[in-house]
Parts: sequence; structure tokens; C-alpha cells
Amino acid sequence: MKLYEGNMYWPTTKKSIKYDSLNENIDTDIAIIGAGMSGILCGYELAKRGHEVVLVEAEEIAKGSSSANTGLLQYSSDKMLYEFIDEIGKENAVLFYRMCHEAMKDLKALSERLPERGDFVTRKSLYLASKIEDITKLKKEYKALLENDFPVEYIDSKALETDYGIKGTEALLTKEDAEVNPYKFILEISEEAVRLGLDIFENSKVLDIDKSDDCFIIKTKDGSIKAKKLVYATGYKANDYSEIKDGEINRTYALATEPISGDSWKDRCLIWETARPYFYARMTEDNRIILGGEDEEKGSVTNSEEKLQKNTLKLLEKLTKLFPHIETKIEYSWNAVFGESDDGIPFIGQDTDDKDVYCCLGFGGNGTVYSMAGSKIIADLIEGKSNKYAHIVSLDRQG
Repeated sequence: MKLYEGNMYWPTTKKSIKYDSLNENIDTDIAIIGAGMSGILCGYELAKRGHEVVLVEAEEIAKGSSSANTGLLQYSSDKMLYEFIDEIGKENAVLFYRMCHEAMKDLKALSERLPERGDFVTRKSLYLASKIEDITKLKKEYKALLENDFPVEYIDSKALETDYGIKGTEALLTKEDAEVNPYKFILEISEEAVRLGLDIFENSKVLDIDKSDDCFIIKTKDGSIKAKKLVYATGYKANDYSEIKDGEINRTYALATEPISGDSWKDRCLIWETARPYFYARMTEDNRIILGGEDEEKGSVTNSEEKLQKNTLKLLEKLTKLFPHIETKIEYSWNAVFGESDDGIPFIGQDTDDKDVYCCLGFGGNGTVYSMAGSKIIADLIEGKSNKYAHIVSLDRQG
């Protein structure tokens, strides 16, 4: 499955890092397949804890869904906290949101170890009611977040117009969210992980996996890995373990504008909305605007230039409607696929058939945050430790 199509912005911001392909037979404790955000974060966490880990990637690191990621990081989920409370109960719902909030803090701490921080910048998020009827939803969400000690403010229509220049609606303002350059972030983490002992092999597509004498034999074209534990971090490419369980694959669109002159909007906060599919916006280090949305229930990317142009122009029109003072043009545009679980919660943990296999699946639009949480959960499970979040995201959860 092709994960993206178009002219992407992030790979232009940093020179790629080259790793050797696998051309020998090696033994290790843990093998990870996939060098996107989830694979690199798992590799980093396990290497940091002193494990012997080998990571293999079919192509180049950070070149899959992760480089199509728009880099908005939030503790809030696409499904509101009060909705989760109604569906899975208050205890688990609040615990899930706390998992994401904790992951945000962990991502910030990790960024501080990196030379360029992966362009990680703490931001506020402005969550707009897309229509008048959604204001009731925002007020319910505000109450749920506030009662459970999440950092949030309510912005009424007067304050929203005065402070942000947005008319005719209301919003939530969540704090301790962030923006990141996902491509740069992965590359910088990979260097830190290698320093800690992680072995990375690029251009080493896995051709076959056997299990014998409690060990996996992972074969590539020119080599093999013998490992006691196996972590699948292959995103949304179809194979026995990375098909989305109880979920679906969707298509999304994104763009990066030319650098703008003058002001954008207050505090350069992240912007998203209650509509589904939703529109979202952020700024970059070099003063571009990243826009995303126009999601479709399609299981593959499109290579139609006409369709890509049509949908990204819709995104630019939405920006102009929000902020008429901003004049800019599209410089980069792309579309990508993402997987999403039916219940809005990712699948992270041990495979239901083989307890030596671990998976990271169904990340929806919050993949970096879930990948950070997932790296801790998987490392704890491999070490036989309890993790207070593991049952919520487990592959065999009830619901």
C-alpha cells in the first residue's frame, strides 16, 4: 500500500540520514519492523532501558506516514472526553486522556535531548465550534476536562472575536499541546537511539518471518535477524499483524503555504474544529501555514493532480474564511492514508495469538502522541512490568 502521494514539505527541511541495509545474519533480544514514529520511539525507549534491539525498515526511515504527518500534538482526542466517559466509563476515559497528557510531557522532555528539538514548540490549541449547535458539545467538554484537572479555558464569542479575530462562534483553549516537525523529530531521535545502542537497517524489506524454538527468524533479501521478541510498527501497510483491527483506513489531505509576511493569528496556536471531518491549521518555524483535512472514506491515496488541487484549495478557502487578512499561496500539497480504530482508541500491546509479538495500530490523527505512550507501554510489557494504561489500549480489550 502506498502511504502518500504528492509534494511533501517536511523532507525538504532536513537532510536525510543514511543507514546501511541488512547484509548479515544477526542475533538480538528484540526486533522492530518499521522506522516511522512508532518504531523509532519504541527503539529509543528500549535502547534507553538497556535492551539489545535491532530495527529494520523496508525503505528509508521517516519516509512513510510519518513524513505526511502535519505535526499537531494534542492531549485531546478526536473523540471528546465526555463522549469517552459515556462509552467506556469515567475511570477509563479519564485515564486514557491522562495517558495522552503524560505522553505530551514525555515528548517535550525527549525533544530537549535533541540538537534542534525536532522543532518541538509548546502551543495552545483552539478548538472551534463549527456550528452553533456544537457550542453545547464544547461546554460539556469544557466541564469534563475542567473537573478532571486538564488545562483548559472556555473562550466565548466576544473574546474569540476580540483576541483571535474569529467571528460567530465559541471555542475551547487547551494548553500544553505542541507542534513538531515529524520528519526532523524522527531523524534526530534515531541518532540519539543509535548512540544508546539501537541498530537500524534501512532498505531491508522483511520477506518472511518464522518462529522456531521460541525465537523469530526474520528474513530480508541479504540477511536475517534472530530475535526473542518482535514489535510490529509498520503503520498501515497490510500484513498479518498490521491490518487495522476493528477499524478502517481513510484518506486525508494537507498543504504547506509559502512563507507569509506579517502576523498570522494570536500565539500561533494550533487550530481545529468540531466538524467531522475537521479542518486544522498550524504555523511552521519558517512562517508557513500547514493546513489539513477534507478526509475521505477511501483506503488508498489518489494520484489525481486535479483532485489533490481541488481538495487543498478547499483547505485554503477555509483559512481565508477564518482569517481574511492572510494572503498566501500553496507551495506543497499531498494526500495520505491513516488508520483509525472504530472506538477511537489505538491498539497497543501484545498480540492476541502470540505473547512474544507486540503491535502499534490504529493511531488515527494523533499518531505521535499515541506512539510516545505506546513506546512506554510496550517496553513495560516486554519487561514484565505493569502499566496502568495498557488495558485501555490492549488488542483484546472489551468494548
